Amino acid sequence: MKSFLLLFASFCFAVSLHAREVVYPQLRTVIDKLFNSYDVPETRAESNLHFAKKPEGWFVQWTDQTTTPEKVKSEELFWSAAKSKFVKLSMKPGKTAIANDMKSSMYNESQTYSFTRCAYWGYIGWDKDVIRNFAGKTNLTDTLLEGLARAYTNLAFGYTDHPFGFHNSSAGLDSKTKLDSFVYYQQLCIATYDRLRKQNPDHDMLAGSAHTKYSGEIMAFYDYLLISGQEAIAKPYFNESLFDTIILASARAMLSACGTNGILFTNGDNDTFPLEYLQAVRGFRTDVTVMNISMMALSSTLAQASRGKGKALPVKFSYGMENYSNDASQYFRREISEPTTSTFNAFLSKIEKQPGDFDGPEDDYFSYPTCSLEVRSSTASFKNFENPASDSIAFIPLTYQTYLYRSDFAQLDIILSNYKTRPVYFAITTGQLNLDIEKYLFNVGMIRQFIPLQMRHGNIKSEFGENFLQEEAYSNLMKINFVAAPVLDKENDYRFVANFKIQFILLAHALTSENPEKAIRLLDHCDLLFPSSQWKYDPIWAYGVQAYYECRQKEKGDKIAFKMCDEFEKQLADKKNPPGADDRNNMRASLKIIRYSALEFKRVEVADRAEVLMVRLTE
Repeated sequence: MKSFLLLFASFCFAVSLHAREVVYPQLRTVIDKLFNSYDVPETRAESNLHFAKKPEGWFVQWTDQTTTPEKVKSEELFWSAAKSKFVKLSMKPGKTAIANDMKSSMYNESQTYSFTRCAYWGYIGWDKDVIRNFAGKTNLTDTLLEGLARAYTNLAFGYTDHPFGFHNSSAGLDSKTKLDSFVYYQQLCIATYDRLRKQNPDHDMLAGSAHTKYSGEIMAFYDYLLISGQEAIAKPYFNESLFDTIILASARAMLSACGTNGILFTNGDNDTFPLEYLQAVRGFRTDVTVMNISMMALSSTLAQASRGKGKALPVKFSYGMENYSNDASQYFRREISEPTTSTFNAFLSKIEKQPGDFDGPEDDYFSYPTCSLEVRSSTASFKNFENPASDSIAFIPLTYQTYLYRSDFAQLDIILSNYKTRPVYFAITTGQLNLDIEKYLFNVGMIRQFIPLQMRHGNIKSEFGENFLQEEAYSNLMKINFVAAPVLDKENDYRFVANFKIQFILLAHALTSENPEKAIRLLDHCDLLFPSSQWKYDPIWAYGVQAYYECRQKEKGDKIAFKMCDEFEKQLADKKNPPGADDRNNMRASLKIIRYSALEFKRVEVADRAEVLMVRLTE
């Protein structure tokens, strides 16, 4: 009877929590309260401070980071959902001596986002708690629907070798059970995002709108099923158009710029999934192997590429695939020694497995020598380059990194094992790479090609650190053409538009003195594709104004300059959503360029307008 009463009380507690909406404090509030009220010990690998947001409230945990997954050593309830207030901890009272330093290290944007968007998060089992408490309920808010969808996909990928976040181990389950479980929960995830996009298509998330996230989850579903050879399961989701015109135009431009059987490195969801959608659904450029750098941390992604992804040729690897599947290959640590030069094969022969700092095979690593890799090429493989005997060897230094992640090492392997027989590219969205190869990356319009040769002047144009292969980049950019349909994700599309515009304007800027006609055509085409009636003028257009003036197209420069000033003035007058510090700095920098160029070419009215706005920005 007593046990029944306890169960009944527990049930009543759960019902009472959901009968009323419990408003949890934000992560920042919890962190501030902890460090201002208690003398928090300094965090260490084996005793790491962590927070968990559970149905009972906020918990302070101490975890052991030397174990995989992290083992929770102890935890205490810090904010009670039942009482809606903070409760006393056993920790020593008093403000933490280095509170500001410790707090700043814990304000992680990704972690804050997850705690904000998920009803519960930060511990193994959060997904099941969210599903248990919210699945099947009607009238869920946008945020609760997003959190429920995230819970489903977290649980789904826990049954794969692609887990993220906190997940339960699926070790011991047979492959069919894992695949069936993945399919079941990922389909629930997709259905929940479908519900969210119909409820509020403009609900904004890290990946974009609800529609973009819905499309991305379908492609993530397809991507994993492709590895398993079960991609047909995802095909019914392709009955509708998943991505809108702007996004697909960007993806098509990237694939079109690739040479036959190219290998294209991408970075995240938004620059990968539209490419794979065009290949899988439209059958466009299926000869190109798309390699997502983020997913290359997984040995299954590399194994799939080595077999041939989709209809593309197998990717060659020089380092054995059995090494990539070893736990030690999660990262490669550089041996601190006097730098030498080495061929890639000699370099690979010196890699050795080393024991980790903690117990367990997951802490082992591979060591590699400090060296610069010799990269030999022939001009027969590349056009518009010269390669005199004294410069026949390029060098990739591996001298400054402390270590390389598996994805970094695999990039290096793919590049050096394939560049002589297949062109290798990087999307402009990959950002800063951990490999020192920037000087060998040449922009060909929306993507950059790896070419380890000395360049010949005629076809190379450099602007703001970006090297353009003029003829290839110009041709690829001028081929881009589309009719802008009603967009499904305005903010996400704006990011793609910004990526387009940068390429047009920077190349035009580089061509103004030697080939003003081409520069004007690029700028005109850019303005035609992205009219101000649909897309606001990005600060990068300040260089477009400058380029128009330098090409003696003063009226066109005036037109863009005035539209930019109108846009900036509108933003400054917006009291509800005033521009932040970064936006104001971008405006200030743009107005300086416009004013300087206008004065140089005696466009007094433009210069005066820019100066007035610069004064307003200082107010």
